[in-house]
Amino acid sequence: MSTKVRLVQLLCPNRHAIVAGAYLPGESTFDDTVAVLRNKLQALEAEWRCGICGSRRLAFEDAETRFRSLEQAAPELARLQAKGDWGVALRNLLGN
Repeated sequence: MSTKVRLVQLLCPNRHAIVAGAYLPGESTFDDTVAVLRNKLQALEAEWRCGICGSRRLAFEDAETRFRSLEQAAPELARLQAKGDWGVALRNLLGN
């Protein structure tokens, strides 16, 4: 069985990504990744709402990417983080 990198996102109902993180099953889990993202947001004392639409209804989601390693995914994740272009990011990462 081939394992692919998974992307965890905190999304509002309009699917705007507030924060995201990646993990490789077998090395980490969805729950561990959510805990890391929650800790980062709490450390920043960030307000838990969408900066685009203002929604406070947020949920973590988990999806498989097209990458087989975190090293392979890293350049794409870094490029997208720098641009803040998560709409394009998701299509590229998820292979859609």
